[in-house]
Amino acid sequence: MKKTALSLKKLTAMRKHIDACDRAIVRVLAERFAVVRKISQVKKDLALPVLQKKRKGEIRKTRIEQGRRLGLRAPFVEKIFNSIQAESIAIQKKDRSK
Repeated sequence: MKKTALSLKKLTAMRKHIDACDRAIVRVLAERFAVVRKISQVKKDLALPVLQKKRKGEIRKTRIEQGRRLGLRAPFVEKIFNSIQAESIAIQKKDRSK
């Protein structure tokens, strides 16, 4: 097999691995948001606010540190978790309006 063909074969295999990682990320996000919906109901029952700033800060700090340990840039991890938290808040607000 020529070097080019071998390289293309490796590239295809690596892309399949990336695709599997992406599917896992989406699955984990769906699982996380299912838990958010359960938490939303508990907060509603306890008359707790949707946004709890202390918890949000804890998540931000611990996830950024975890990301650093795994070789991820802090701004990247922060951006991801800001998006995840924004979606979590949106889900809870929607659940509250029902």
